[in-house]
Amino acid sequence: MRLVMITTSYKGIFVGHITEDAGQEPTDKIVITDVRNVINFRSGQGFLGIAANGPEGCKVGPACGRATVMGPITGVWDLSETAAAEWAQL
Repeated sequence: MRLVMITTSYKGIFVGHITEDAGQEPTDKIVITDVRNVINFRSGQGFLGIAANGPEGCKVGPACGRATVMGPITGVWDLSETAAAEWAQL
């Protein structure tokens, strides 16, 4: 499983685990587990800062076991090791 951030054209930002092969091809939906929704971010680091540095300065919703993110999906971003460690502490 890969820990990723998924963005949608509706400005949705979701962080969770997907299968290794998910997100490799353009798609309108991805199944994601242990998913959290980033409600807002005001840290000044932009949305890619969430994938690079973690959720500091973000309002994050509670975890959900499994969800299907529907798009159009605009990006699937792998989290850095630093960000993954920060998300694990939530």
